[in-house]
Amino acid sequence: MPKDNRGQASEALDAAAANQVEDLKQLVQAGGTAVEDACNAEHQNLLHVAAVHGAEESLSWLLNRPRLRKVIDKKDDACRTPLHLCAAMGYDGCVQKLVDIAAALDRQDETKSTPLILAVRFDWTNAARILLEAGADPLIEDQQGCNAVDVAAPGSELAEMMLAFRGMRRASGWLQLTRCLIPQMWRQKGARHEAYIAGGEATPTPVDGHVVKAIARPGVQPTAIGSSMGATDVLRLPIESVASNAQTVSAVPKGALVEFAVFRYHAFFDVEVKRLEFEVAWKEEGPEVGTIRPGGAAEQRGVVPGDKLVEIGGVPTKGKGRDELLPQLKGRPLLLKVDREERIRDVEQPHIQLELQLGSGHQSGTGVGLISAGPRCVVVSSVDEASDARAAGLVEGDAIIRINGVDAMGSTPEVLRAALEDRPCAVTIRRRPLGSEKKPWSL
Repeated sequence: MPKDNRGQASEALDAAAANQVEDLKQLVQAGGTAVEDACNAEHQNLLHVAAVHGAEESLSWLLNRPRLRKVIDKKDDACRTPLHLCAAMGYDGCVQKLVDIAAALDRQDETKSTPLILAVRFDWTNAARILLEAGADPLIEDQQGCNAVDVAAPGSELAEMMLAFRGMRRASGWLQLTRCLIPQMWRQKGARHEAYIAGGEATPTPVDGHVVKAIARPGVQPTAIGSSMGATDVLRLPIESVASNAQTVSAVPKGALVEFAVFRYHAFFDVEVKRLEFEVAWKEEGPEVGTIRPGGAAEQRGVVPGDKLVEIGGVPTKGKGRDELLPQLKGRPLLLKVDREERIRDVEQPHIQLELQLGSGHQSGTGVGLISAGPRCVVVSSVDEASDARAAGLVEGDAIIRINGVDAMGSTPEVLRAALEDRPCAVTIRRRPLGSEKKPWSL
């Protein structure tokens, strides 16, 4: 493709995403078929891009182009059609336009999900209704053996809507539950509400520390310390109630207790990061991380599926919806604060241990404040917003255990501060659960 056409193609993709129809028209008319055939790095064409961004006017104009109507069911690198993308996002206006133009209703993506399965899984009632009325098959199964009836959230409007199809389902039981429920919670495919664009591995991967309390078998009730679960409560489960995730339970004797608590993590994305490369699930209790592109920006920063997004670019997410928070996700540099349930070390002094890599340093000093917090214990009291320590994920309250493999316990803040100035460096820290900040550290 000539250089000018490559530039026009890229601009056309941006215009389609931004719903800038007049700009889109000019670019397509000037560039001809070379621009009409534009695709991004994931082989998503103009229709894909308009659909995933809910750009109804762009999509409507593009669907009037004969050349583009011929590729209405084109699949991207993850086998997703434009209908998959807008159904997963809940853009029912785009769903309706594609249905009206006779887009294929029951194509399956790399996870064997149909557009209807995605719309139901993420509780997009209008999108699901449009697909059902158009004749989408609710009994097609994804790679986990679940269909659209299976994935409807209990008690939801969609669950009521899908009742009509229950009589046509295959027999179910404990085997069906294990085929459908447990793999859904284990697999890294995660929830796909927001961006359904990240892709992922074809083979489900267990995600350690996120699903255990949801998969206790019938008759085995998890118990929490205290009368109700709070930020600092530790969940205790008998090993017999935990699914056989070898990563989680292999080192624990049968009958012992597995204990979990909630920890805070930071993930920093600098101005060079164009895409976060994870999907956001917009849930009642707040947004959380869904699918993550393997090897992408989010995974490199330690973000995992199931992380609860509690702060985006300095803006708390509590009580805010998608329209308020989406613009924050586009800002750079961007600091995300997430809460994650983790299996703890040491019941008496609950914590996790992490290895952080601090970069080469872009400012004078370490960017880290240190104080003594008890015998043989130095903790982080502050982390500069623009520091490499912040970008590496260091958090206030972290206890410094080792620096470049050298034991730091018993050292003074001054000695450790000097050691941290020698960049790059590897820092081993211990982090305590949320809610324990006021308790004394004891190592």
